[in-house]
Amino acid sequence: MAYKCISKNIYLLDPEPLGYKKQIALYLVKGSRYSALIDTGPKIVIDNVLETLSSILGKDVESLKYIMLTHIHIDHGGGAATLVKKLRDKYGIYARIMVHPRGAKHIIDPSKLWEASLKVLGKAAEIQGKPDSIDKEYVEALNDNSKIDLGDAKILAVYTPGHAPHHISYIVYPDNIAITGDAVAIHYDGRLHPVSPPPFKLDEALQSIERLKSFKPKRIAVTHYDVVESDGIEVLEHASMKIKQWYEIIKGFVDKGVRDPREILEYILEVDYETKYIVEVRENNPIFKGSALQSVRGILQYILSKS
Repeated sequence: MAYKCISKNIYLLDPEPLGYKKQIALYLVKGSRYSALIDTGPKIVIDNVLETLSSILGKDVESLKYIMLTHIHIDHGGGAATLVKKLRDKYGIYARIMVHPRGAKHIIDPSKLWEASLKVLGKAAEIQGKPDSIDKEYVEALNDNSKIDLGDAKILAVYTPGHAPHHISYIVYPDNIAITGDAVAIHYDGRLHPVSPPPFKLDEALQSIERLKSFKPKRIAVTHYDVVESDGIEVLEHASMKIKQWYEIIKGFVDKGVRDPREILEYILEVDYETKYIVEVRENNPIFKGSALQSVRGILQYILSKS
């Protein structure tokens, strides 16, 4: 498992699910007093994650106090309970899982989450692994605008619904880097497209991007994948533009009576070089195969629900 230093306080961890690199980015924020891991990845990568945390933190591994989830989808938080148990059993660390109030009960008892994941993802869910349950004493609901003080680094929680109603982004200070999970976009090599599977809420997603802009982040760090090198505001504007662009394309097909997301995606791949590139580099991993199609389906269903 690879990792790299983003700044004095932030590390990017690549847990390499199924051996595929640059698919999932986790972010460790290391403060002078405490440390926090933002997202854990799915259950299948947790041994890799634990080993890498130990390599980075060394004897300071006991500083890892917080496991902060952007949201509970299993590629982001499916391994949270497993990681907390392993930290407890191996190091005697009692880390807390911080999550949106609407997601807390699904971390404690993930049975409904797992059922929904199997329904939507099928075999891709089985590959990632069924999330463990955990006692409620390890889970804490995180309010909007909550601040976590790690010492010389601080994390601000910002509710950013749209991709999911329980989504949280995090602004890390003093770097002023926004760690945005799936609230902004799928990103690879300077290219991006919406991450908008059902039940995507387009209006909320655009409002969340506008809210993130109000913090004037210097850089944007996404889960899929990496810290974007462009200016943070430019990335957010690009993402907003791309959502609106997809909306107009899909709305045009709906107006012509087309309801097949495959037909719509085929057209998008012809006219949108960014999406074509991302599909080619990302969807060879069976965990994420068909994710662009799901993103088209989310915006399509949003349009149909409004009409």
